[in-house]
Amino acid sequence: MQSINDIRKYFTEQFGVLAEKFEIYEFDVAETKTSNEIYVSNPGVYVYWNPKHGVVRVGVSMKNSRKRALTHLDKNTGGIMRALGDDSSTKILLFNIREKNDSHWVIALGACPTIRAYKNLGR
Repeated sequence: MQSINDIRKYFTEQFGVLAEKFEIYEFDVAETKTSNEIYVSNPGVYVYWNPKHGVVRVGVSMKNSRKRALTHLDKNTGGIMRALGDDSSTKILLFNIREKNDSHWVIALGACPTIRAYKNLGR
């Protein structure tokens, strides 16, 4: 199972100097809902991670990654997301672009097969 540090390391290794175009946030669910960080509502890739299950969900939003990530809790995607949202150990990582004109890099990161392969929780 991959740790959060493994995911961050993979991202910086694969994107190199382009990683500087992103801001990386690591929040619990409550922090995700209330954060006022400058780039938190930008386009990006979101990753749900739980210490018991590893990477649970990976997704892309070309408008607001935080908002899109949180919709999975409301909709109880896969019949598991609401319970994971209630688990205080669940983390949401947001890889958000700093400049909106760099949105094409969001697509590149979201299509990255290794990050998607980290998903290991059966549905």
